[in-house]
Amino acid sequence: MTGCAASAITKEAAKKLLQSSESFGRPVDVDIQHFWETGVNVLSLLPYPVAQDLSYQSTIADRKVEKSGRFWHRKRQQLTSYFLNKKAVAQQVANLKKALNQIRS
Repeated sequence: MTGCAASAITKEAAKKLLQSSESFGRPVDVDIQHFWETGVNVLSLLPYPVAQDLSYQSTIADRKVEKSGRFWHRKRQQLTSYFLNKKAVAQQVANLKKALNQIRS
């Protein structure tokens, strides 16, 4: 789901995202990547059918990360998300393979 320039979402998935984001602390494009929390299954298309215009100037990279306790808090969040995502993606792939095998049978 990295490099996303466009998203398509069903009405049911939008409702789930809204319910899970009544109080949130991250942008929605990051929140949707935590599908194990929201219950919204996400699939990506490769190659991407939509290209992003990268000719604009972004200021996101200009932000400096604090070297206080917040820095380590963020690193812990990133590691936790990495392992939860890895487990959830493996489960999602297994479910998709099972569904494809049932269709083929």
